[in-house]
Amino acid sequence: MLIPLLALACAPSSKPVDDAPTQDSGGDTQTDTQTDTSAPVDACAEDAAAILLGVTELDLGGSLPSRLIPFGEGACPILADPDGAIAGASARLGEGRLAQLGHEGLLAGASGKGEHGPLLVQNLARWAAGGKDAPVIGVERDIRGVITSLEAEGLSAEIVEADALDGLDVFIAYAPTERDAEEIAAIQAFVAQGGGLLTAGHAWWWAYERGASAAEVAQEHPANKLLLTAGILVSAETTGDGALSGAAPIDLLHAGRALGAIEDHLSDTTPLVMADQRIAADTVGAAVRNLPLGYDAYFDAVRRLLDEGEPMVPTESTPLKVS
Repeated sequence: MLIPLLALACAPSSKPVDDAPTQDSGGDTQTDTQTDTSAPVDACAEDAAAILLGVTELDLGGSLPSRLIPFGEGACPILADPDGAIAGASARLGEGRLAQLGHEGLLAGASGKGEHGPLLVQNLARWAAGGKDAPVIGVERDIRGVITSLEAEGLSAEIVEADALDGLDVFIAYAPTERDAEEIAAIQAFVAQGGGLLTAGHAWWWAYERGASAAEVAQEHPANKLLLTAGILVSAETTGDGALSGAAPIDLLHAGRALGAIEDHLSDTTPLVMADQRIAADTVGAAVRNLPLGYDAYFDAVRRLLDEGEPMVPTESTPLKVS
């Protein structure tokens, strides 16, 4: 069996990831084994359509987003660079909705991301509020620049503290803000009870300053302490510098479903064409490099595949196949 998975790193779940992290009382991430409840592809497509309504392309300008890894619990890839690296992802958490963008400039500086920048912000806010036309929006001070884009699209917002979320439909937060366990739990509870959360920010500078490993970024970066529970990881890798557009194909840009697609291909259940083999391999490779090793179901599935043959990059002469 020739596995074109990872010419870069080695070893993650089957279909969407079954191991969902939780926060303990000290704010540390732990992994619990849960039943797989990742959003089906059609639900992801529905959310993407609402978020990207009228948005065809975003000019990154000088921004360099972190690559996001959507991996479980209703997580969906939304925005990608031309090579399929994810810069925007959404998720469902309890009764609520959340989305993360890989650079704060995509929210706070949206007016500088081409004509569709402010429209994306408006779409995100209304989607996070469950479709309300005039949601009550609170904005964290560190990302207050987003208010300009909201106002440009006819929405209003005010600066609030993270401990004053009562009465809000949507809270917009700066993902790299350091938070204690109590604040993290309060924000997650706000979402789980039906609130909307929009966050933005990258992890690569944080990792560079600290010389942090991928595992340390996954466990210690403030964005991941907040978002891992929803199945989105913010990595220290970056997207390319090309314009962003809608993530496609959605199923192959999700870490769990990409691995499931490779398994189905190898069992001849659903063969993948070469282009899709490459996309799935790249998605799984990014997950392997960045997901915490505690996701046993994911890494065990990858190990089972790798035990059957040499890891390689899929090409026309060396496709993913059973030998």
